Amino acid sequence: MKTEVESMRLVADNPALPVPRIYTYDSSCELIRADYFVMEYVEGTALNKIRDSLAPEEREDIVRQLGGYSRTINAYKNSFFGSLQPGGRIRD
Repeated sequence: MKTEVESMRLVADNPALPVPRIYTYDSSCELIRADYFVMEYVEGTALNKIRDSLAPEEREDIVRQLGGYSRTINAYKNSFFGSLQPGGRIRD
């Protein structure tokens, strides 16, 4: 979960990516006995629920947008390979 939170925080700084903000993350297990995070609510409908009702042009536009987001995310570089968490990194 920590890697997911750190990844979302990393890409959230890019205004071209629609990523919900992470408000809090807690791995202490003091409040509840599990890691948890709270993130921004994003209004919308899941694509899998409306895909069949979309016109082919709408679906194509969405696929193109998602591809652009993937390209942007995959362009991120770092000086290590592996987890964003300390101890999970392998240096180049």
